[in-house]
Amino acid sequence: MKRKNSGQNGFTLIEVIVAAAIFSVFITSVFAFYRMGSRMFTSGSWKQQKQKDSEMFLNLIRERASRASFPVVVKNDGTFVETATNFGYASGTFKVADIPTGKTGKRLLCFAVTKSSIKGSAGVIMYHILRAVKSDSKATDFTLEFLSTTDLNTGDGAAFFTGSPFSFFTSAPTFSLFAGDPTEYNLGSKTSLKKITDITSLTLSMTTGGEGGTQLHITLESTHPKYENTKVTQRAFAKIPEGLTVIVNTI
Repeated sequence: MKRKNSGQNGFTLIEVIVAAAIFSVFITSVFAFYRMGSRMFTSGSWKQQKQKDSEMFLNLIRERASRASFPVVVKNDGTFVETATNFGYASGTFKVADIPTGKTGKRLLCFAVTKSSIKGSAGVIMYHILRAVKSDSKATDFTLEFLSTTDLNTGDGAAFFTGSPFSFFTSAPTFSLFAGDPTEYNLGSKTSLKKITDITSLTLSMTTGGEGGTQLHITLESTHPKYENTKVTQRAFAKIPEGLTVIVNTI
């Protein structure tokens, strides 16, 4: 009588090792593609949002800088008195190493937007300041803050000008004639602070002459907080009204 062959089937150790290696390569590839896709989505979303935020931030500066003006008082007899105004800016390219540590940071742009006081009705003086402040979380970038306020003696307004020689006016106007409500002149609340983060470079420059007149040029560069190769560069310019005295401010 012939003995039947048991015919047992199974995997050898080598086959198991090869299969595990192939599976490991497959899982690693899937994970790598997932990470790459996640990074592309994250950086793409950040880039899209940062472009929008930068555009809005620069548009606000451009709109207000183009409205920079000096106080005018129109008297009851029709005569008027005006005070010359200074427009201050810091020329050059600024990075985090150029910004001092502290809440006041570095003032980069200073100007006033005013609405006239006409025959007893109150006008408005809105002070505008752009400053760079070091980031609390990262040593490679900084935050830009754009302040508009009617009062430099209290709150954020005073902090922006501690130790600064810059003055808005060549002589002091009669401030009591400019105590109106800024909302009536489409200037927003009495104090407003806009911020934009992840800034790695800011360039300010001024051109004069030609058909464009005097123009302030702003270039803003932002870098993703995790992916340093993901950057956004936004540019804007503002036409500076005639009659303002432009001062290069390096404070």
